[in-house]
Amino acid sequence: MKKIVVPIAVLTAVALIMIFSLRTEQDGGLSLAMLQAEAAESGKALVVQFSSDGCITCRKMKPALEKVESEGADRYSVKVVDVDVNSGIAIELGITAVPVQLFISGEGEIIKRHLGYLSYKDFTDIFSEHSI
Repeated sequence: MKKIVVPIAVLTAVALIMIFSLRTEQDGGLSLAMLQAEAAESGKALVVQFSSDGCITCRKMKPALEKVESEGADRYSVKVVDVDVNSGIAIELGITAVPVQLFISGEGEIIKRHLGYLSYKDFTDIFSEHSI
């Protein structure tokens, strides 16, 4: 029995090391400070949608997000961040479910954070509320 347990334990340890090292290599290295700097450098607000490929709600929001992006290009930028690829920023921001939207002012300050579905009207209401 011991002869079987030791190789299984070794193989399990090797597999875990490989999985975690691949995940680290995949991480896009994106941080909140980088997003804030991006907004501050452009002088325009930044809308960040945190999502993942497997998120059905994120896919349902795509048309509204595209419309928002095309209509407000002079006032704000839109960035979609895949939390599966950029796990570091998801951990940094405590994101445990998606979609999450982060609204950053042109000065680089976080204006609003929202978890869940937003319609086109919801986006425009937030823009009006915060003078974006």
